[in-house]
Amino acid sequence: MRCAPRYAPGDDYHDERVRAAFVMAPALAQAFDRGSLARIAIPVSMVVGDNDDQAPAKTNAAWMAAQMQHAKLRQIRNGTHYMFIAQCTPSGQAQQRQICTDPSGLSRAQVHRDSVAQAVAFFDAALSP
Repeated sequence: MRCAPRYAPGDDYHDERVRAAFVMAPALAQAFDRGSLARIAIPVSMVVGDNDDQAPAKTNAAWMAAQMQHAKLRQIRNGTHYMFIAQCTPSGQAQQRQICTDPSGLSRAQVHRDSVAQAVAFFDAALSP
């Protein structure tokens, strides 16, 4: 019987196939080893809502970005944690109000368009020869 590998703070998880990363609403940032984050040498673009009550930007995305050498963070005004998931159906609206309801003035469809444009521009720049 094989046991799962054990991971320890400071272990190297570098994968040379990954040359850039686009991250939306990262959570559980404090679970990451600060030194491990500091060794991330690829470009990282993060986008998060400034009104995220599930993974507040200050203690998650902003904290992570501050640990990394090449990370850039964009905060969406009045944005929430769930704004990146698909538009909800009426049934979804009725059953999952927290996930499906956006603050007044926030267009989930526009957030999606803007985030896709940001990701495309980021990867075009980061991965260009």
